[in-house]
Amino acid sequence: MQMTTRTYCSILLATCTSLLVGVGVFNWYANPFLLPPPWCQNHRGHGFADPYEAVSKAVHVLLRRPPAVILGTSRAEIALNPERVPWRGTYNFALRASSFSQITSAYYHAVNSGAERCLMGLDFFVFNATWKGFLDFDASLFRTRKGVPIQQVIQIAALGISLSTVKASGECLKAKPAADADRYYNETSGQANWRWFEKRLTDSGGHRASMEKVEQVYVQSVLRPPPGRRYQFRDESGYDTLEAFRAMVRHAKANKVELVLYLSPTHARDQELIRALGLWDTYEQWKREVTGIACAEGFDLYDFSGYNTVTTESVPPRAQPDAGMQYWWESTHAKEAVGDMIIGRLFARESDGSVPPDFGLRLTAETVDAQLLDTRQARARYAQTHAQECEEIAALVVRFVDPAERLPAKPGLAQ
Repeated sequence: MQMTTRTYCSILLATCTSLLVGVGVFNWYANPFLLPPPWCQNHRGHGFADPYEAVSKAVHVLLRRPPAVILGTSRAEIALNPERVPWRGTYNFALRASSFSQITSAYYHAVNSGAERCLMGLDFFVFNATWKGFLDFDASLFRTRKGVPIQQVIQIAALGISLSTVKASGECLKAKPAADADRYYNETSGQANWRWFEKRLTDSGGHRASMEKVEQVYVQSVLRPPPGRRYQFRDESGYDTLEAFRAMVRHAKANKVELVLYLSPTHARDQELIRALGLWDTYEQWKREVTGIACAEGFDLYDFSGYNTVTTESVPPRAQPDAGMQYWWESTHAKEAVGDMIIGRLFARESDGSVPPDFGLRLTAETVDAQLLDTRQARARYAQTHAQECEEIAALVVRFVDPAERLPAKPGLAQ
């Protein structure tokens, strides 16, 4: 009996539908993006979400609709425990190695998904418009407006049956459940996993060796990324990080979003790196600009960077790889103890004296220049007491930066 066209099409449609459903069920069970139940089945902590962090976190926010989020780079992702923030249901939506465009996309996505409070760490390197981030970032998963997220639902559905997800699912099911130290972040809270950093620290040979490795990456790829090796607030396409920040702050004010802003702390060696690369004047300009923008819209801004009790902690020598540090994993990433102090200062919970008085100073348009001068003077004192650290950073720049690309190193005082 000859098959009719209608029958053929019906069989073809049923076959394709069954295949797509089967692929979807397979990916739902494997759960390579570590989505929580009840949306996905397998939740055994295999660690495969790490390469898909932006995807996983974006879907988490879309599905779970947290009322409060933490935003920023890995510095906020590592240091800030959302359970310590005095907001109900806080989720750490910070994204490692992200650009400012990606961070603002996360902000709009969170707010349009229901977040009413945002704690955001600001970092100098992300305001470089030539820095595009390391993440495999899919902007279509991030909401740009409120309402029914049709585009995101379609994108998630497409992702659920894609070949790349099938491949990730296969790898996930073949792999053994990851040990805690092999998982970069906690998919439930969104915070980076301190055990992962502890393992990396041990593998690197201690704090000083780890710092030197990270500093080399920042010199070669982050602070002045290839190919142009420039730091600028506006790129060739016209995208301006400062204007993007202004637009985000105004959006928060217009939509009554409680926005808490701070400048992330880094170790003094990282500050020396900025200076040695000839970016200190730009760094000070950045502080003035973000302070002016935040204050103009009525938002407070606290500065935890510079040379203070926390950021000038002594670094153990290479000969003591097992020696610990109280506050730092390496030059750019602080431990949770520092995050607790940041939260304590921002939310006035440091009445027990656990936060050093010089850590976390409120910036205003009227006081920022005086505080920049204080930072230069603190840097002069640091250079006298930590000459070896300053010489090591200067040598690192000489080693990895082409002489034609070097700018004068000057913080204004104490060359």
